[in-house]
Amino acid sequence: MGIKKKSKIGILGLVLSILGLLTCSMATIPGLICSIIGIKRKNYLAYSWTGVIVACICIALVARSYTFTGIEIDCPDRSGHIVFLRKCTHPFLAEYDRKIRFETNTIKGVTKPLPINCGGRTKINVYWYKAQDGNETYLRLQDHWGEYMIDLERGLTQNILRIDGRVFVGDISDDTVIGLGWEKTDGKLTKMYAGESEAKEITGEPHSLPGKYIGRIDGTHGCPMFISVDESEEEYIEMVH
Repeated sequence: MGIKKKSKIGILGLVLSILGLLTCSMATIPGLICSIIGIKRKNYLAYSWTGVIVACICIALVARSYTFTGIEIDCPDRSGHIVFLRKCTHPFLAEYDRKIRFETNTIKGVTKPLPINCGGRTKINVYWYKAQDGNETYLRLQDHWGEYMIDLERGLTQNILRIDGRVFVGDISDDTVIGLGWEKTDGKLTKMYAGESEAKEITGEPHSLPGKYIGRIDGTHGCPMFISVDESEEEYIEMVH
């Protein structure tokens, strides 16, 4: 009877560890415990050791999905930098939560969200706009899914909506359900949305220009990195909208 109990707990540890790996659930913990008990009892060690290895892999993947990695992007006017933050939403899905942390002369330690990246490892072009025509200094980020204004003076991240030659922005918050849209009455724009709230129109020459390309965030080959314009020329990014 003793041998059967020993063999069962080792096998149970392996089964629970595999279940935890497949579902990224708390089943990993009892799986690891059962596998360790199996090793201590020195019975069916192959099952037990495999259970430990699988459990450790699962724990590492889950830990990775809950950890933000960041890269710094310096402002061309030497007023500071922003930190682009990214983490997996799930160990087995190519989706990433993204945030921007402001570290400038006027705003420090403020973190604001960006829309989720549901397209896996992509490239993000970064453009610089200096203050003029009553508009603040900001960065514009562009990827396959959209454009985002990084307001360096107010510490805001905003969705950008372009329609009929006009430009609108809407603040992004942690609770924002990202969506871009508009309403027309008799062929005229009446309401624009960039996020949950109604978007506001911005005017001035900078918004009609592409901005100064300063580099791109590239995560296509592993951990994201910032590749400056001095290292590589601008690469065209086709938007899906």
